[in-house]
Amino acid sequence: MPVVLDSGAYVEWLDHENLEVSNLQEVLSQSAIMEFVFYPVSKQVNAVRNNGPGNIEPVETHHVQGEFRYLVIPISGQTDS
Repeated sequence: MPVVLDSGAYVEWLDHENLEVSNLQEVLSQSAIMEFVFYPVSKQVNAVRNNGPGNIEPVETHHVQGEFRYLVIPISGQTDS
């Protein structure tokens, strides 16, 4: 199952010597990001050849269903600047 963590937890989570389940559960309970914002974006995002900032711009939801995809962004936790 995928997990989204605060950037401050990366080192501990990815430490291949950290095999204690209780330690990993603590990292999850304290650092997992559970809140997200999402909005529709153009289906252009599905093709590698479409590489530009327009791929993440919101589109109006009045489009016919299936003509857009969703961009999901964590809204809590640390961000790398």
